[in-house]
Amino acid sequence: MAKTRKQKEEEIAFLQDRLADSKCVVMVGYQGIGVNEIQELKRNFKEVNVLYRVAKKSLFRKALQKIGLAEEVKVSDFKKPVAFAFSQDETSAPKKISEFAKENNKLEILGGIMDKEFIDADVMQHLAKLPDRDVLLSQCLFVINSPISGFVNVLRSNIQSLVFVLNNIKAEKEKA
Repeated sequence: MAKTRKQKEEEIAFLQDRLADSKCVVMVGYQGIGVNEIQELKRNFKEVNVLYRVAKKSLFRKALQKIGLAEEVKVSDFKKPVAFAFSQDETSAPKKISEFAKENNKLEILGGIMDKEFIDADVMQHLAKLPDRDVLLSQCLFVINSPISGFVNVLRSNIQSLVFVLNNIKAEKEKA
């Protein structure tokens, strides 16, 4: 059944809000995927607070025009039907799509939007391979903390050596 003009305007407003609120939008080609697989993909997305939405490319293009991204993103260039995954962080949507695509070859990442710029499929695949934000932060803190820890260990070993030498001198004086 065809959508009314009001429904289309509501869909455009919804897409516009999601585009403005999301840090990462992944465009997914889903041609040939069954309903059961889509439902499973949506459950996977729900675990990481990603919104999966199928929308007409023309409506998505109009939402892009309203926020000034129509020149950056050429949705009409995609030949397949396109779904959109809206995420509040940079890696969860590409990661879940990539994991799901390993099991289901019909699903593919077509591109995405981050920081109001179009990102091609290859970059999105690389994003999917990155660790989560918390893991990256802990790795960064470890790298920052390593030189300090090493310095403290060197100072402690010098003090321990001094204490060891002084104890040996004390022991020799007690023997004499």
